[in-house]
Amino acid sequence: DIELYEDLINNPDNKEGVFQTLKNILKEIAGEEVSLRVRDLIEVKKIRELTAEDRNKIVEIRGIAIRVSEIKNLLLRGVFRCEKCGHITIIHEDKNREKGLKFSKPVICENPACGGKGPFTLLEDESEFLDWQSVKIQEIPEELGNRVNPRSIDVIIEGRDLIDIIKSGDRVHITGILRHRQEKIGPSLSRSYKRYLVCLGIKKQEEEDIEITERDIKKIKELSRDPFIVERISDSVFPFIKGYEDIKKAVCFQMFGGTPIELEDGTVLRENIHILLAGDPAIAKTRILQTIAKTVPRAIYSSGKGISAAGLTAAVVKDDLSGDWVLEAGILVLANGSLACIDEIDKMRKEDRSALHEAMESMKISIAKAGIISTLPANTSILASGNPQYGRFDRNKPLIPQIDLPPSLLSRFDLVFVILDEPNKQKDRTIAEHLLKIRGTHQIPSSETTRIDRELLKKYIYYAKRNYLPTLSNKAQKKLSEFYTSLRKLSYNDSTIPITPRQLEAMGRLCEARAKMRLKKEADEKDAEDVISLFKSYLYRFGIDIETGKLDIDVIMTGKPKSQRDKMIRVIDIISELEGDNGASLSRVIEECENVGIDKNFVKRAIEEFKQRGDLYEPTPNKFKVLR
Repeated sequence: DIELYEDLINNPDNKEGVFQTLKNILKEIAGEEVSLRVRDLIEVKKIRELTAEDRNKIVEIRGIAIRVSEIKNLLLRGVFRCEKCGHITIIHEDKNREKGLKFSKPVICENPACGGKGPFTLLEDESEFLDWQSVKIQEIPEELGNRVNPRSIDVIIEGRDLIDIIKSGDRVHITGILRHRQEKIGPSLSRSYKRYLVCLGIKKQEEEDIEITERDIKKIKELSRDPFIVERISDSVFPFIKGYEDIKKAVCFQMFGGTPIELEDGTVLRENIHILLAGDPAIAKTRILQTIAKTVPRAIYSSGKGISAAGLTAAVVKDDLSGDWVLEAGILVLANGSLACIDEIDKMRKEDRSALHEAMESMKISIAKAGIISTLPANTSILASGNPQYGRFDRNKPLIPQIDLPPSLLSRFDLVFVILDEPNKQKDRTIAEHLLKIRGTHQIPSSETTRIDRELLKKYIYYAKRNYLPTLSNKAQKKLSEFYTSLRKLSYNDSTIPITPRQLEAMGRLCEARAKMRLKKEADEKDAEDVISLFKSYLYRFGIDIETGKLDIDVIMTGKPKSQRDKMIRVIDIISELEGDNGASLSRVIEECENVGIDKNFVKRAIEEFKQRGDLYEPTPNKFKVLR
């Protein structure tokens, strides 16, 4: 009945209205006061769509929880005893908080024979309390469009059946009565009123609101049987980007992710795939990140210029309603179970970037601030982009060391792609024609493969991630094992390390992701071969020590191949031999190093690095001693 529905949502405070009548009927049946829960209204509003006309009405909003307070007890019915005469006075507190959370006491004893002004004692055992907590709900990032600032609203949750349901990062639909509370300007009351929602019902959004019909499933399964489905998905996700096929394919693998594995001893092997795109300016890095953020459900995009450690993990802030210090979730928590796209990661401060280490490896964030010790889930894949230290890569130097990121962070990425803007006649003509066709026709040019409709593609990704957790077949395991051991053999007569178990694990995750793209329960030889081809391209392009021509994974993992480490060890050994009582002079150290084939500039850089690390000190200018 539409009339009853409208009366329910428009007049919840009317004593003769539907809402209060239902409460009274349920109270008679139960024999006590009951809380009426309301959910699934016809209209679900965005937070920014709430207006003054919605005040004191029942509304339903959707959003993401960014802050959750601890559970507290709210005094509803205070029983006070006058200490002079023993008379009992009962005060019913303002449950709607129109006047805030101010504690009320009797002013004068109600006993005519007493009439005293106290003192009064609250009898807690006879008083009535209600469990409550506050939650801050913010607009869902992907619904913001071109708007920069998301809106938020405080929600008051009451009753044992509703509290402690929501956690930071949860996406929820909340139904409640929109109230407001008068604000203050210093000690004076303001004409401005702040809105808040008194919760009547919660519906957690466990999965993205994507409806898949039987017809959709039939189309999805037909697509999966296409032998070129991997290429079709890659082209459909990035129809406007020409070239970079390996990068686009790897990022698509990341969208699907690997298979989570929990061992008998409780060890969890991550399914997340982390990828770094480092390259010259204006080569579509940002476009790739923004496209993925729009394609993958719950993914969040942010620029490194504006991210702090607290923005990445969690900030400790004061809750407006409860007055407590609470955790406000950052993007790695908000994107839990999805993907965080961090553009220009090199622009972040070093101390802020360090917050990524734990989340990337252990899928959690540990917080110890303002007396709050907590662990938050951050099962989040990271797709990051960055620029070289000096704007463009110097082709005559190793590429990886030119990325302005510490080795401890670089080593946590499964794949690091260096994208160079290299002039090429054919390639430049193809890109120019592609871009100008888009500008001229306002349409994306046709492709060699048939592109998948964007909505169907989203359903395909959702269906694959929800229904398929591929394992590695024996043949796939054998292929990966043979590739891994063949590279390790290169170091049997040398101490260079061409590949480590960390890369082997990454290849396993990528194989699972590729099988998931094809809706397979098991990753086969084809998956392994494709991933090995991708890794060969990655390793042999970026993992070669240019001095020796050998494959050395430390070029990627630490930024220093074995040849450079050996030189640095030789430099500090020479300083140790020459230092005497007054220290080794710079000119003498350079002379001895040049005698063994070590360049003067390398010596100076090595000395500066040793000084920063605390391995050397300078007792007098240009004299160096080794710290032992």
